[in-house]
Amino acid sequence: MEKSSSSSSFNHSASSDSLFGNRRFTVFQEAVQAFSDFQKPGCPYRFFEFVGTGKYPVDTCICWHEYRTLTGNLKASLRYSLLTLSYNFPFSNMKNFLLRFYGAKVHRSVYFSPRIFVDSLLPSLLTIGKGVLVGTNAEISLHEHTGTVFRAGRVNIGEGVTIGACSRIRCGVKIGDFAQISGAAVVLRDVPSRAIVVGNPGRVVGYVPEKA
Repeated sequence: MEKSSSSSSFNHSASSDSLFGNRRFTVFQEAVQAFSDFQKPGCPYRFFEFVGTGKYPVDTCICWHEYRTLTGNLKASLRYSLLTLSYNFPFSNMKNFLLRFYGAKVHRSVYFSPRIFVDSLLPSLLTIGKGVLVGTNAEISLHEHTGTVFRAGRVNIGEGVTIGACSRIRCGVKIGDFAQISGAAVVLRDVPSRAIVVGNPGRVVGYVPEKA
């Protein structure tokens, strides 16, 4: 059952999807406040959606609200610059440190290969468990635009997962423990534990056997 929120921003225009912990908004000002609440620690919802009524896709982009002030602009620019720079480093330490600094729940043993990309706008929505390997040029998205819909979602990657080179993980996806995402796979939906995923769109083709 979906948990309730004490914040008023999770009322009024919002509708809920208890199966996935989804919150949808249609009123812009309510969506801006709710989007801020969604990023805070302890928020129980997995997805956030704003369905715009404007003529253009850019009318649904609520991520710009952080940049309205000089302080917000500078903070966002610094975060983006530091994270983007670290993603190209040959070693994982700085990526790991900066992602945790900006709110991601990343186990210290996670290894990020060079030239990976994690959505720099919403790093606090990312959780990665122990012993995960993220391959070169892999991308993890934490928000997206689809026409008049702005969507953000928490990505939860279990322990012992392999994320192959050049693979893509969509926002809101949960990947179970010890799953293997093959190179160049595009993961659009949840992946069971120990599943082997290949292709675009990603599909399960087998399972990793448990060690005796």
